[in-house]
Amino acid sequence: MNLSLNTLYAQDEPVEETEQTGTEECKKEFQIFTDNAKIKDYQFALPAFRFLINNCLTPGTGLYIRGESMLQDLIKKESDEAVKKGLIDTLFLLYDKRMQASKQDVKYGTEGYILGKKVKALALYDKNNVEEIYALSKQSLELEKENTDAQVMYLHMIYTAFLRKSNKKDCGDVIDAYNLINDYIDAGLEKLTDADSIKLNNFQLAQNKVSDLAGPCLTCENLMEVLQRDFSVKSSDSEWIRKTSAALDRKSCAKKPEYAGNANLIAIMEKNAEFYPNSTAYLRLGRMYTISKEEAKAVAAFKKAVDLEEDPMKKAAFLMVQASAQREAGSLSGARQAARMAAELRPNWGEPYIFIGDLYASSGNACGTDDKCTSFGAYWAAADQYIKAKSVDASVSDKAQKRLNNMAGSYPLKSDCFFIEMKDGDSVNVGCWIQTTTTVRTR
Repeated sequence: MNLSLNTLYAQDEPVEETEQTGTEECKKEFQIFTDNAKIKDYQFALPAFRFLINNCLTPGTGLYIRGESMLQDLIKKESDEAVKKGLIDTLFLLYDKRMQASKQDVKYGTEGYILGKKVKALALYDKNNVEEIYALSKQSLELEKENTDAQVMYLHMIYTAFLRKSNKKDCGDVIDAYNLINDYIDAGLEKLTDADSIKLNNFQLAQNKVSDLAGPCLTCENLMEVLQRDFSVKSSDSEWIRKTSAALDRKSCAKKPEYAGNANLIAIMEKNAEFYPNSTAYLRLGRMYTISKEEAKAVAAFKKAVDLEEDPMKKAAFLMVQASAQREAGSLSGARQAARMAAELRPNWGEPYIFIGDLYASSGNACGTDDKCTSFGAYWAAADQYIKAKSVDASVSDKAQKRLNNMAGSYPLKSDCFFIEMKDGDSVNVGCWIQTTTTVRTR
């Protein structure tokens, strides 16, 4: 087993040196240990450490934090295998003692956190102990949830994959582990601030590695097999519904022709929205309805997603998804209204204006008149929107300009407008569903 564990950086909490407890002898030995461990004089720190670990459960957090660093350093430098094994055994004893201490005082850490430390040590010093590493990493995940160390998440996925290769787990178990870990990573990422750059990097790195490990099982074929096999039995299991629907959505399985309109796919997304009525659930459901050509249901689901979303940026993005669905359903005025609402939420976003311009341009023929000049009104109105997009959002300037250049070829000839006494820049009303005022443009 080739494990690259140092790619994920793990941190412990700060050493706490105050409020030592226990007998006077414990306090004395703790001071000796601390003074020497601080300067990494482990020859003098080790005897005090041995006394403390055997006789003093809660003298201070430094016993466990500096003790762990000391043992790891000694293990790394030791060449005698028998001595090294003794040091490794002492390290595992340290974790067990720390778990006992945590039951006396929360400052020593949570059970799940300490289990995570033990998992990482097992992976380094006893990496072939697959069953125990799998079991302890799973227990740590279940206890710590989104607070789980990123390295522990990665290790759990590694050992789930190992067990699948030895036929002790199947792809269903790998998918479950993948869903669980991604669920916790997503929840953890939502809690992070700009100051948590190390944790952010760790989570993102773990997420990528977990995806790579689960990859062989994360095919739509396998996911659909799990869905077909388990949906009838687990349709009332809200957690299974949420995780499985998320995995199916991540892999965009509904977009594959062989699964488009699949009854179980639609049913699981409907169940997910029922159990978890949030914007994400309804967005997924709307996408599912769109793929299955149920336009009215898609629009209703997207509207629900918009109503439930509080973040203005996300709400604007959801409104544009809703606008696209309304366009597909033939509701052009409704699509325009949704795009306008998105533009109000994000005033410096040019995409809504480009969308509206495209709506107008696509109506050029349908909204034409008998007059050779004014029959191009829809294209003039579209040009207004592209110009607006450029004026509010430099990032879409090239995109808008290409449309303007293409649009110019659809303008009437000057002579066509001359006969009705109209010229470039004159104001003109556009009828049809567009109902706006624009200006004449000729070529």
